Amino acid sequence: MKRTLTASNERKGWKDPGLTHNQFYVAGAAAGLANGFLACPIEHIRIRLQTQGAGPALYKGPIDCIRKITAASGTSGLFRGIVPTLVREGHGMGAYFLTFEALVDRDIRKNNIARKDIPGWRLCSYGAMAGYAMWITAYPIDVIKSKLQTDKLNKSERQFKSSLDCARQILKTNGVKGFFRGFLPTMLRAAPVNACTFYTFELTIRYLG
Repeated sequence: MKRTLTASNERKGWKDPGLTHNQFYVAGAAAGLANGFLACPIEHIRIRLQTQGAGPALYKGPIDCIRKITAASGTSGLFRGIVPTLVREGHGMGAYFLTFEALVDRDIRKNNIARKDIPGWRLCSYGAMAGYAMWITAYPIDVIKSKLQTDKLNKSERQFKSSLDCARQILKTNGVKGFFRGFLPTMLRAAPVNACTFYTFELTIRYLG
């Protein structure tokens, strides 16, 4: 996607064919959407295994979980929560890459340096802020996704009819704060994880030349 957008800018005769901030968002969102189709069933299985509780296990393992989901809802059951997953991945990754690239671009322009000369500690801080941007904007969607994926397997027993119905019930029962349950641990994790992610990425790019 990045190459496609850069080539498009070159054809337009732009002096700087690099991606604009809007295009970084689009490229990130496209990557997120592509990832969402794979992430949805994997996260669905994972979250059901993680929320079995202390009683008798409902699932013996991932394969047994897949069998029971498909037996109750067919193959489409594995993609329960696909809509909020795609929204989370699309918008979240768009905000993620937009934030990082905007901060890097600001650093380059403000300090009149090349990208490769940005100190590691600043790359880490930009990565951390990108992680914050992603989760602050996408976390409520992730809560909806998780509730859909931990709902009953049988359609007749489900609490939530759709993503919108789930959002309405959360708001009615817990108010706005219901969309941010578990938010603090996620944010505590977001900073170091994404700082390391972007720092490693930038160092790898520099090493490869």
